[in-house]
Amino acid sequence: MLEALAGRFLKAGVLAGSDCEFELITDYRRIQQALEDITEVVRHDVCSMHPTSLFREIPERSLSRDRRRIERGVRVRAIYRQNLAASPTFADYLRRKVEAGVEIRLSAVVPINMVVGDHRFAVLPIDPDDRTAGTVLARGPALVRATVVCTSTAGRRRPRTVPNRSARRAPTV
Repeated sequence: MLEALAGRFLKAGVLAGSDCEFELITDYRRIQQALEDITEVVRHDVCSMHPTSLFREIPERSLSRDRRRIERGVRVRAIYRQNLAASPTFADYLRRKVEAGVEIRLSAVVPINMVVGDHRFAVLPIDPDDRTAGTVLARGPALVRATVVCTSTAGRRRPRTVPNRSARRAPTV
């Protein structure tokens, strides 16, 4: 099963001579399935950016994905907009992510909602201004490289690290 799943996400060459592929996904269940599939195939790291609070995502589902990744040794990092931590509910959610082992950063500027896995997969909004429009699932290191640059740039804008009180050191991105 893993080979079939990995084949779906690791295949490349849709564009002649290219290692890039992208898919537009508008069905919410299919978006969730794509995120689950990525959770199963990533082996090294997952980086994400979230300018708003969870919109349609169920917090327990997100935490479950993070825990499963971390149990397999995947490094999980996330950047959230700083003002979200002012909400006690959201602050508790971030605390639970940190306790699970997620490296959390808070930044005044988070330009786009995005998930990048192993520098091979990226999930981005079709329209950043319309969260219901769906997502773009990009596959291939050449296509994803630009999204990693965007993630790195947002992380350098003097973000605050959310401390993990149960860990020996504060997580960093």
